[in-house]
Amino acid sequence: MTQPIALSGTRLPVLALGAVAVALSLALVPRGWELAQLSMEAGDPWRAVAILEAKVTAGDRSPATIAALARARAGIGDAAGAAQLLEALVAERPRDAAALGALAEVQRNAGRTGGLIRTLERLQEMAPTVPRQRELARLYAAAGRSADQLALLRDLVAHATAEPNDYLC
Repeated sequence: MTQPIALSGTRLPVLALGAVAVALSLALVPRGWELAQLSMEAGDPWRAVAILEAKVTAGDRSPATIAALARARAGIGDAAGAAQLLEALVAERPRDAAALGALAEVQRNAGRTGGLIRTLERLQEMAPTVPRQRELARLYAAAGRSADQLALLRDLVAHATAEPNDYLC
């Protein structure tokens, strides 16, 4: 008659330590968003797009996932798709400064001046900054909106934050 093997002495702590080590190592394996980030950093935006689109299809509409997918799409040259994703995110979260900032960056890189002006105006209303104000003044000038440009430049001068170039129209 055989006796069952008893887990006693040093065997039980070693097995428990091994189980904890396996669990921790599985937790450190990159998945989903992290794997997509690694793919982007490694110069493989196509893989990142595939990973992130699968996450979105599975129901993950978190701002981090949408923003990462937009960056990945911009990385493969799909600026219109990136802007569309971020515009939908901004429509859901109109006061999300991070989403507006990401949208502004995509619009800036895609040369979408009209949309960029609207996005920067919204950001300026939420959290005014002098550099953004100057960028808006340049964009207004490029778009032929001299009345808006002059109003912005007057505000810069009135608050003593003007630089010599701010006086030139």
